[in-house]
Formats: sequence, C-alpha cells, structure tokens
Amino acid sequence: WVHVEDALRVAGSGRVGAQATLPRGLALRVTYEALVIGEADALADAPTDAPALPPGQDPIPLDLAPVARLTFGAWTFEARPLTPGDDPDALHADPLAAVLCVPAGAPLALRTRRTGDRFAPRGMGGHSQKLTATLIDMKVPASWRGRVPLLTVEGQVAWFVAPSAQGLRGRVAEPFAWRAGCAGQSVVVRWWRA
Repeated sequence: WVHVEDALRVAGSGRVGAQATLPRGLALRVTYEALVIGEADALADAPTDAPALPPGQDPIPLDLAPVARLTFGAWTFEARPLTPGDDPDALHADPLAAVLCVPAGAPLALRTRRTGDRFAPRGMGGHSQKLTATLIDMKVPASWRGRVPLLTVEGQVAWFVAPSAQGLRGRVAEPFAWRAGCAGQSVVVRWWRA
C-alpha cells in the first residue's frame, strides 16, 4: 500500500523526472507526456534514438578541408563548406541539418555542455539564455541533456540537435544563422543515422 500511495503522490505532482519506487525492482517516472512504469535501472537512463556524445566530452576539433566526418555509434556527423549545388532552404527544412555563417578561419568543434554555456536562439534578437533553459524549453529529457552534441564556433554554441517532445529538433544560434551574402564562411552541418 505504501508503494501505491507514493506512486500516486509522484504521479499527481506532475513534476517531470519525479520517480517513485515500486516493488520487484520497478519504478514509476513522470515524463513530459506520460507516466512510465518499468525497471528502475532502465528508467534512470532511458535510451533515446538521437545523436549523442559521452557526457563531459572534451571539444573535438573539426577540419573542414574538405569535409569533417565523424561517427558516434549509429550516428554520423558531417561539416563541410556550402557548395553551389546545395539548396540552403532544403537543408534548413531537415531538423538534422543546417547552414551556418561562421567567421573565416574560426575553429569549429563538437562537445557536450559545460557549466555556464549560453545559447542565443534565433528569433530572440540576439539575446542569450542559459543553454539548460533552452533544453528544458524544448523538453529534452533530463537524462539526455549532458549528451547533446554541441557544435561550437570559437567556443560559442552555434548549433545542436536534440530529442524533444516534438521529435528530433535542431537549433541554430542567431549569431551563426545563415543568410544569403554571408560575410564569413558558409558551412553545412548535418547528422544522419548510419
């Protein structure tokens, strides 16, 4: 009876990530859209089908001469210069791809989040917010936030793809959003499942 009461209290709170222990190694967890009952160990670190890096990943420098291509598990990342045959509108329609405008010669790298990371989402007039706030707004599972691969330009978060309540979504930082006549280097970035 104690377990049932605890589960009802946790479920009633509606607090995302809250968990109640149930008998026989089971647990109830509150997600953004559901109550999930399963093995406690599995719920603590539920797998998600999305590009990921190990938490605490140090920056991995990217060399665009001619193409940077890295594989992480079932996912492959690519960064390369925009070519005349590319259609930026089609690339932007894909949640796993983007075209960025980066300063010529600026160092690009992939890494995971760090304390103090900020992100300037497109449409906020250049204002930034804590990266964690962006991930929470997107409803990225808490267990996944430390694995989200961040593309950085000169150390600033420029683009990422993360699992959200609406599926996989990519976000571009306003300072690196591509426009025709980009004053820097136009770079295509994308993820795909191998």
